[in-house]
Amino acid sequence: WLINSGDSDAIAAESHFMYDYYVRAGIQKEKVRFTGALSDDKLFALLKERDFHLKELGQRFDIPIKGKVILIGLPPDQFGAGKRSGSEFESYDDLIRFMVSVIASFNSSKVSVLINLHPRIKHEDVVWLSALGATIIDEPIERLVPLADIYVAVASATIRLGISCGIPVVNYDAYQYNYDDYKGLAGVCEVKSKLEYENVLRALIDDQSFYSKIHDAQKKTASNSCLVDGKAGERLLNLFDCMTSSNGVVLSECKNNCF
Repeated sequence: WLINSGDSDAIAAESHFMYDYYVRAGIQKEKVRFTGALSDDKLFALLKERDFHLKELGQRFDIPIKGKVILIGLPPDQFGAGKRSGSEFESYDDLIRFMVSVIASFNSSKVSVLINLHPRIKHEDVVWLSALGATIIDEPIERLVPLADIYVAVASATIRLGISCGIPVVNYDAYQYNYDDYKGLAGVCEVKSKLEYENVLRALIDDQSFYSKIHDAQKKTASNSCLVDGKAGERLLNLFDCMTSSNGVVLSECKNNCF
């Protein structure tokens, strides 16, 4: 709703994917400027030294990092208005128990299961998930996605972080929202049922050829749609300088300085 409201002179787009999304949403092309997001600069720094940061994370939380690192972006409880039509779950606890237990059921030598909490989730309400064999990491999501081999989310805006990092994403539509934001992206596995969720994760974890196929597709999407180069902050500053210039520079003349 925000991008279609107010009198913004410019919209800073974090990726080419979002640039196209804003234009499809009705924003004038002349107002959209591709800059990247500040969080992308953090992604860039972490990706450059991924092994070091992953080892440091394991030491900090006293957990062994083995096999593929599966990061689950735990969704918030959206059962407040009652069960959604088509949902296979009767309660929020049923949903998150299923999401975590499926992955944790794999041999511990094959996976390391990390959970990141949505800001609306209280740690004490879900600490019981640790008993399933997962580790809850209370840190900003952008610090964790670059360290993962697979990112699992539920219709979340954070999926773009997985795309930017070029890692396979499982987008589980457990609430049956039928959003189309990421449909058609080969590196994002869209699943709507328990069976699809289990089958896709089993393939990503056990079948290296399938994992490589999805991984390569995601890297291609990242290369074509994103620009994680550590210079997003610089481009944002250029946009601010251009827009606040006192020499009467018009928006169309700012394009080359920001894009």
